Amino acid sequence: EFEERIVHPDGTVRELHSQGSWILDREQNPVKLIGICQDITERKFAERLLSAEKHVLECIARRLPLAEVLEEICRRIEALNPPVMASVMLLDPDAKHIRPAAAPTLPERWKSAITPLEIGPIAGACGTAAFRREPVVAEDISQDPLWNAYPRVLKIALECGLRACWSTPIFSANNELLGTCARYYKERRNPGPRDANLIRQVTHLARVA
Repeated sequence: EFEERIVHPDGTVRELHSQGSWILDREQNPVKLIGICQDITERKFAERLLSAEKHVLECIARRLPLAEVLEEICRRIEALNPPVMASVMLLDPDAKHIRPAAAPTLPERWKSAITPLEIGPIAGACGTAAFRREPVVAEDISQDPLWNAYPRVLKIALECGLRACWSTPIFSANNELLGTCARYYKERRNPGPRDANLIRQVTHLARVA
């Protein structure tokens, strides 16, 4: 009985659980092997997500500084779903701008370019998500009209190797905007069913923090 990881030609990774038993003849010599192989990828992902949630909640319960908790949330997102780069941006007191509060693996040049970022109807993924108060998905930022309105920022993003960005607003228990949680990729990408669940859970943790 064992677990293993396999990689498909397209790079997709699956996790398997295999069990096998020998069938023996009268002299106890093996003559046949029978077994089962089960795909446990989603179960393992759910286990890791639960472990990440527990860890972040422990950080909150220990009253660690907010910046440390948010950075831990980003690192857990990245560990769960490589090769993602995660960030949390928080609302400024003027309620018109957001700025990075945690983004452990995003290039410094990119973080400087969006500090602060003005909220608006056409303001990239994060600025637009904060303005619309709903998730924004840019499958390919080089072709996305929300990014093309800011050629300087778009140029820096592409030079930093960023290609896709999904951003989700974070709200308080009173439905007040707190900021955004974003995921960046170096290739074109759209969210799948697993991504939607992860985004919900992570946004909830960021709200609690």
